[in-house]
Amino acid sequence: MMRIIKTVCPKDCYDTCFLKAYVENNELVKTEGDPENPVTDGFTCPRGVSYPKRINANRVLYPHRRAKARRSLRKDNVGRSAQHDHG
Repeated sequence: MMRIIKTVCPKDCYDTCFLKAYVENNELVKTEGDPENPVTDGFTCPRGVSYPKRINANRVLYPHRRAKARRSLRKDNVGRSAQHDHG
């Protein structure tokens, strides 16, 4: 079931755009401007509209540490208690 949650954009712009966030199965599906905002009249910048793409895809869920090899692109998951270990 799709829910609509009224919220504001977290960016620190001067407009503070009102957003309608469409949520389905606890996942943000779509955002759009809310016409109740007298300043923006429902307009939302590209950053506000693109939130579902940015927060759902490739989201880091656990702390990572770069692998030992100097130029390795691999990152290892570390536990929350070990995330500040630099040894």
